Amino acid sequence: MVGPANANQAIYQSTPSLYECDHQASGFRWIDHTNAEQSIVSLLRRNQSNTEQVVAIGNFTPIPRDEFRVGVEKAGNYSLIINTDDKQFGGSEYLGSESIAVKSENVAWNDCQYSIVLNLPPLSLIMLKWNKS
Repeated sequence: MVGPANANQAIYQSTPSLYECDHQASGFRWIDHTNAEQSIVSLLRRNQSNTEQVVAIGNFTPIPRDEFRVGVEKAGNYSLIINTDDKQFGGSEYLGSESIAVKSENVAWNDCQYSIVLNLPPLSLIMLKWNKS
């Protein structure tokens, strides 16, 4: 059986944008750190060549946020790679157990050219990995 720690370690090791530029400003960008009203923060991690990006969104309230829009830098699909609301982490499984992918929209948001709309589970952190296609 693969436990949550092992699953997260595998994701981390196979996702260079999560570690490659840890000590460089180019590997990190706040998307929105000012949403105190909803207690939500979002950030972007990049690999060294900027060919891989991960968007992380944290909802720090017990209130799910449906149809939440967040800015993204690149057009394409964003696939869920980590959801701390999953059952394996003791979460409520608000999003269910299905894999989730969202397509970016040509709607500027958070000083980004594109944006995605998704449901945010309560008291959780989700990470979505960008796919160009």
